[in-house]
Amino acid sequence: MGYRGYEHNGVKPLFPFGHGLSYTTFAFQNLKLAPAAPKCGENVTVSFDVTNTGSRAGAAVAQLYLGNPTASVPRPAKELKDSPASRCSPARTST
Repeated sequence: MGYRGYEHNGVKPLFPFGHGLSYTTFAFQNLKLAPAAPKCGENVTVSFDVTNTGSRAGAAVAQLYLGNPTASVPRPAKELKDSPASRCSPARTST
């Protein structure tokens, strides 16, 4: 069962998607949305900084979920739209 099934049935997964795939830690900061107040149908750019706060090199995979509570047809509460990976050495930041 995927996340849509978990959410539809009100079940909380034991571990989040991607849990335990890295031997280091990361901090996500400076989330930006452009434009800041998008209009319906307008493209949006999402950016943020990822900093490796651990002692080993590793890869962080961010997950961007979107939802449309006013869709004219039934849609999931949230849908995974992008999941970019960022490789970082210790104490390094990438955007």
